[in-house]
Amino acid sequence: MEGPKDWKLYEEKVAKALTRKGFKVLVRNYRGRFGEIDLLAEKGNKLLVVEVKGGKRAEFLLQRVDCRKVKRMLLTLQEWLGENPSYESFEIFFVAALVGPDGLAFVPFSPDDCVEP
Repeated sequence: MEGPKDWKLYEEKVAKALTRKGFKVLVRNYRGRFGEIDLLAEKGNKLLVVEVKGGKRAEFLLQRVDCRKVKRMLLTLQEWLGENPSYESFEIFFVAALVGPDGLAFVPFSPDDCVEP
């Protein structure tokens, strides 16, 4: 089982990778009333909402980004956008950053898959 030190290392690795790809990391570990967003990053008019997952069993990392978590991320993002209205017009993308023994992978996901009509 990973400890807090491991999570910080995973998040640092992801932040560095995003910076190399031309993104500016705006916020790390934003905590709102409904939950937390690991990283928020921008590039041009794109806002990236990043959930970082790491561990030794890479095949199970994405499963840990479930609908309950995604719904909390959406509520938390709405709260952050309320505090930072200049980003409301940005195109928003959600990605899971998976840090496993074989490296780092960015997997896009749609919160629409978790929102009931």
